Amino acid sequence: MHPIVVPRPPASSSAPAAVQPAVRVLAGLLLAASIAGVLLLADWLIEAWVGPQALLGWVSLWAAVFVTLALTAPQLRRWNGAVARLLAQTLQARRLAAIESANWTVAGQDFRARNEIRTAWARDTD
Repeated sequence: MHPIVVPRPPASSSAPAAVQPAVRVLAGLLLAASIAGVLLLADWLIEAWVGPQALLGWVSLWAAVFVTLALTAPQLRRWNGAVARLLAQTLQARRLAAIESANWTVAGQDFRARNEIRTAWARDTD
């Protein structure tokens, strides 16, 4: 007989405790990627507009980039946190869908497993 995995819903409406550190790491990585993109754009602008000899223009553009990053960092952090939470929820939903698909594959071959799943659903809806 095949084992049936019944996923348990999280205890609270917030993300499970195991997902929280992953969300924070992913948010940090997204923030670093956003900053790297802004720095790359600034470097491209420096090369295109100022030229390699104009040190004052180079320094002023980099100062403008860092000021912009300092002013927008809190908003970028919020956006990246939201994107990270969305990704974590999507991955969790896909994992649960894969478990459910595996259960129904087993249930298609074994009537006892199908009855067990239906009984578990009946208990959850009560």
